[in-house]
Amino acid sequence: MLYHLLYPLAAEHGAFNVVRYITFRTAAAALTALFISFLLGPPLIRALERRRVGQPIRKIGPDHQKKAGTPTMGGILILLALGISVLLWWATAWSGSSTITARCASATTAASRGA
Repeated sequence: MLYHLLYPLAAEHGAFNVVRYITFRTAAAALTALFISFLLGPPLIRALERRRVGQPIRKIGPDHQKKAGTPTMGGILILLALGISVLLWWATAWSGSSTITARCASATTAASRGA
């Protein structure tokens, strides 16, 4: 989405030409995901603590007991930040005959295989 907003500006300002490079969009997506996780992390953790989403802690020792009550669903924050960032920086206009649906299907298949 940001690709389609920023790349046309390259005609007026040459600095926006970097948006067409996948390496720039990858770095920008990583920084965007980091910013989103910093922004959404504390409210999400508080919401998970209010709902008491956690895992019971076994009586291993005194050092391990301080982790009691820590939410165990932090992966939701990572996936949420990554998903939003990818959708923001994704360039949907690829050259070639493949459609977006076909690329998503192949990426899903590769991810399910563990590749």
